[in-house]
Amino acid sequence: MNILAIETTGITGSIAFLSQSDPPLSRCLPQDLRSAESLLPAIERLLADGQIDRGRIDRIAVAVGPGSFTGLRVGVTCANILAWGLSCSGKKVDLVGVDTLQAMALGAAQRPLPNAPEGFVVSAGLDAQRREVTAREFLITPGAAIPLEPGFRLIGTEQWLCAPKERRMPDGRTFPLFFLGKAPARRPEFEDRFLPPTQTPLSAMVAKLGRDLSASPRALRPVYSRLSAAEEKLAQKSAGAESK
Repeated sequence: MNILAIETTGITGSIAFLSQSDPPLSRCLPQDLRSAESLLPAIERLLADGQIDRGRIDRIAVAVGPGSFTGLRVGVTCANILAWGLSCSGKKVDLVGVDTLQAMALGAAQRPLPNAPEGFVVSAGLDAQRREVTAREFLITPGAAIPLEPGFRLIGTEQWLCAPKERRMPDGRTFPLFFLGKAPARRPEFEDRFLPPTQTPLSAMVAKLGRDLSASPRALRPVYSRLSAAEEKLAQKSAGAESK
C-alpha cells in the first residue's frame, strides 16, 4: 500500500510518502507560509522529487488532532479534495484519520532509551494556549506506542508537569515516565524529563500508523484542542439563556 500522509496540526506541518518498495520520503512545510498556502505545492514537489505518479497513491492518511482549528481544517479538507480528485480518475483512494499524539509517541518508540530496555511511558503533549496542554499517555515498547488513555486530556501546564516520575501498570509493572512535546513556560528543572525531539517529520509517523487503520471518511473529523472562540461564545450564550 502506498500512502500519502499529511500533518498540519501545529504551527509547522509536514508531508510524507510511504511506499512498499521505495525508501520513505518526507518534507516539512515552509515555516514562513501558512499551511493553506504551502500544502498543495509541497505535495506536488514531494511527488515530483520522488518521481511518483499520483496514480500510485492508494491511501491518504491525515493527522486529525488534537490541534489548532485552522491547521486541522486545512489538512482534512486537502485530504478529502485529493482523495475525491484521484478517485475521479477511476482509482479509489482510501482515507484514514490518525491521532496526532499517538504519532508523536510512535516517533519516540523508534529509539528506546538505554536505561529503560523494557519500555517506558511518555506523556505526549501539545501547547493548547492559555497555559494549557492537550496530553495523552502511551506505553512505549520497541516499535510500538500503546495508548494508556482512551483520549486526550486538556489540562493546565503545571498539572501536566506534576506527573509522577514513574507510572505503575495494572499488572504491577512500573515504568519511568517522560514528557514528549513542547509546553508553554517550560522550566529548567523539568528538562531532564523531556525526550529530545526526533529529526523525522511527524507525517512519517502518521503514514506508519495510517497503514494499519481501517479506512473510513468518518475518521477524518477534526479533533480540536478546544472550541473555537465563536463556539465558546455561543456555548456561553446558550448556558446563560438556560439559566434564566
